[in-house]
Amino acid sequence: MKKRIIFIIIFITSVIGLVIIQYRYLNIGLNLAQVRFNQNIGQTIKIIKTDLSDNNQLTFLLEKAITNDDTYFKTNIDSLRDASRYFLNDFLETRLLENGIKTDFSYKIYVKDTSLFLNSDNYIDEGVKLKKYPIELQGYLPNSINKKVILELQFQKINEYFLFQLSGLTIPSLVFLAAIIFVVIWVLKSFYWQQSVITMTNDFI
Repeated sequence: MKKRIIFIIIFITSVIGLVIIQYRYLNIGLNLAQVRFNQNIGQTIKIIKTDLSDNNQLTFLLEKAITNDDTYFKTNIDSLRDASRYFLNDFLETRLLENGIKTDFSYKIYVKDTSLFLNSDNYIDEGVKLKKYPIELQGYLPNSINKKVILELQFQKINEYFLFQLSGLTIPSLVFLAAIIFVVIWVLKSFYWQQSVITMTNDFI
């Protein structure tokens, strides 16, 4: 009976120890994933600022959409803003993917101290799990509008994204842990079943 209790205590302690170790490894992995994400987003921001500083088709279109100026185009302002959203979203998605960021995002580009803005359809003003990266644009857009122009990138459920990045490490670890628990329980069960059979046989004899 004492041996059985000792085996159970050792087993439970070992499982708890493995769970704690896996949890710490997971925290380390999440921290490393966040550091790498910040490095990638930093590089992406530099590229975005450079690309949006010039006078090109995208920045020209954005300037007209933000200021609600449809005099240059033969279309209404709603169509102009929709087209601007589409091209800006495609531009940002491409730059993020080029730097290894493969997660959902939203954005808002606005003129500081004014009510002028353009945002993606999935943009959320407030949220507990939102991670925001404001980018102060330089060059053509602020010079044309004569005010500061901010592009804000927004990422939702970023921790879930980090966990997905670590799935190749966490899932096998959980599978191996479950396998160890199953094997140990099976061995202990078989051992005590044999002990019971031996005891019953001895009693019968």
